[in-house]
Parts: sequence; C-alpha cells; structure tokens
Amino acid sequence: VAYQLQLADVFFANDQTILALESYQQAVDANPTNQEALFKLAQFHFFVRQYDKSKSVFKKLITENPSDAQASFHLGLMAKEQQDTAAALAYFQKTISLVGSDYNSSMQIADILAAQSNAEALDYYNSAISIDRNSDEAFYARGLYHQKINELEKAMSDYQATIDINPKHYFAYYNAGNILAIQEKYDLAIEHFGMALRFKGDLAKAYNRIAQCYELQAKAELALRNYERCLQIDPDHQLAKEGVARLTATN
Repeated sequence: VAYQLQLADVFFANDQTILALESYQQAVDANPTNQEALFKLAQFHFFVRQYDKSKSVFKKLITENPSDAQASFHLGLMAKEQQDTAAALAYFQKTISLVGSDYNSSMQIADILAAQSNAEALDYYNSAISIDRNSDEAFYARGLYHQKINELEKAMSDYQATIDINPKHYFAYYNAGNILAIQEKYDLAIEHFGMALRFKGDLAKAYNRIAQCYELQAKAELALRNYERCLQIDPDHQLAKEGVARLTATN
C-alpha cells in the first residue's frame, strides 16, 4: 500500500493522472480498509472533478470512521461546488463540531452566508480571524462583507489590517480606494488605486477609477489620460469608453 501510494503521488505530481488513478486504486485493492489509501483515492477523484466517485469513497470513510473531519470537509467542498449550499453548510459545521474549531470550514461557511447576505457570516469570519490573526484572506473577506452592508469604516479597518499583513494585496488597496472615492476623498482614493496598480499593473479598473476621481475634480487632462490607459489594457471597458467620449466631446 505504501509503495503504491508513493508511486501514485509521483504520477499525480507529474500530471500522469491515468497512472496515478491506477496506483491509488491498486493501493485500495491491496487493503480496502486502509484509511490513507481511501482518502487519497477520494481526494484524487475530487481534484479531477469526478464528484460522484469522490463522494462515494468519502462517504465510505465516514461510515467506517464517523469522526473523519477531512472527509466531512471535502464533502462540504463538493456540495458547495455543486451549488448545494444546505449540504455544504451541514458538512462544514460537522467538521467544526468534530475538531472544535477549523479555519477553513469557518471561512467556507462565512463565504456562503455572505453570498446570501446573512449577518451570521460575520460570526464565522470572526471565528476564522480568532484562529489565524495573520490571515489576510479572512480580514479581506470580512472587509468585503462590511462594505457590502455599507459598514464602510469597519470595511476600511479590515482592508488596512489586510494590507498590514500583506502589503502587496492590491484588491485591498483597490476596495479601500472605492470607499474613499465614495466619501469624496479623491486624492486619498487615487493614492490607493495607485498602490493597487503598483502591485497589479494591468488592473484596468483601477485606471478607470483614478480617471473618475480626476474627472470629479475637474482635472480633465489627467482623467482622459487614465481612461485611455484603462482602454489600452481593456479595450472593451465600457465606463472608460464613456469617459473618453464625454471628455473629448467637452473639449
């Protein structure tokens, strides 16, 4: 079993999926109750999106070991992928009940609830942050939810925490810039959009937002320059097209 699993891992790492599957299956055939072999076979099916096969093996694992948190978590991921949010939530919550606390399950639940505009999402983002206070992912996601429900100062605080952890997190700069623009703090907004572009130079929408800020400040030349830069990256950006048309018509 150990030999077949090592062989399968090497095949899988080198994208030889047919050989990998054969070796994982041979490991299971050699010992049908081996938990590691069953898990790796189920995980393989999951990675190649053979969800029915993966689900069947994971459920076998849970039948034999009801406290298998990894199997429960992967079943949750599959349910989420197949848009069965009720089942996904149940599996992620079961995972948390099995291990006491789980960062990944908390984040998965939070993201599902946030998409549903369910305020309980904050409880799970808070839980994830309490587990890992160095997670830029968790602070950023919580910031997005605060922004979604118009709690802008809390969103800004979370975006700043994201940047403190990961100074290159360009989306945190970009979303903070959007909030500052809404608050008519245009110069600060431009600075934040500029920082986003520093780390993601082809972020077309950041150029568009800079242009909008300049236009709102009646700085037509700077606005036009940034609309045009946006269109160089994304020729189909409708708002930038409209901005160019508006400013050239004015001039």
